[in-house]
Order: sequence, then structure tokens, then C-alpha cells
Amino acid sequence: MLRKSVVLIVILAVLLSLVGCGFRKNIERKVSDKITEGILEKVVGDDVDVNFDDGEMSFKGGDGSEFTIGSTEWPEGKAIDLIPEFKKGEIASVLNSDKTSVIYIDGVEKADYEEYVEQVKGLGFTDDAVDLTVSDTIAYTAVSSKDKAQVSLSYGVEDKSMMISVVIQE
Repeated sequence: MLRKSVVLIVILAVLLSLVGCGFRKNIERKVSDKITEGILEKVVGDDVDVNFDDGEMSFKGGDGSEFTIGSTEWPEGKAIDLIPEFKKGEIASVLNSDKTSVIYIDGVEKADYEEYVEQVKGLGFTDDAVDLTVSDTIAYTAVSSKDKAQVSLSYGVEDKSMMISVVIQE
């Protein structure tokens, strides 16, 4: 199962880079959709539906699970709805599903990151908390027992980038 997950992540990273490079002409898109579906079906063993739309890829598995990658808009869904929208900076990329959301944001000021960490703490993400500063990266990770979810926030001081991750634990 772990091997399948790693292979799936590698495949999705490659596909995301292709989408970012403008690999979306009409005929190429149809061919790549079918190739991607075939690869994903072999990896995960499910019937997978892949759609490309405005630089965003969405996947729907035969089990009903769905996720999207590549959006530059704040996502919606069960996991991300546990924390407030971060309205500063510019969203560079999003991976979103009901149980996991990862958002990369550029152009974030350190003070805005620190204020957001306090907002997240105020929502109860304080269990098993870890504050960490390594070189030019600041990070905060904690769990909310109430929501059975973990949030991870990191900030790159030099490049003013931020990563937000929310995972619902089972």
C-alpha cells in the first residue's frame, strides 16, 4: 500500500509539472487523460476518472474518493474547512481532498504567518504541538483532538513562502 502511494505521488508530481508547462492542447489533453487514467488504474487498481480544467487536475476513484491538484484558489472540502482561509499572499498550488489539503502560498510576510498560527491555535490545534525553527524555515504542527485532525504550517523566511497542510486522522 505504501509503495502504491509513493508511486501515485510521483506520477501526480510529473503530471502536475506537465499541466504547469501548458500541456493542455485539445488533442493532447484527450490522449493524456486516457494515459493517466490507465496508469492510475494500474497503480491503485480502481476505476479512475481524470479531468483537466484550467490548469487543474481532478481525480475520482471507483470508490467515490475525489481530489484535485493545481488550483490557485482556496479549496473547499471537509479537511480544509477545519481552519480559516489564509487571505494574504498568492496561492501557488493546491492539493485537496476530503481528508487532506495542502496549499502552497507565495508572497507571505512573516507577521501574517505568525498571526495565522495564532488563529489556528485558537481553534484548538494545540495537542502534541511542535514549534520548530531550522535555518530560514519556521514551522508549527499540532493536532485538534476535537476534530481528529492535524495541521502543519511552515514558513520560508527568505522566499516568503508558506505551506498549509490539514489531514483528518482516522
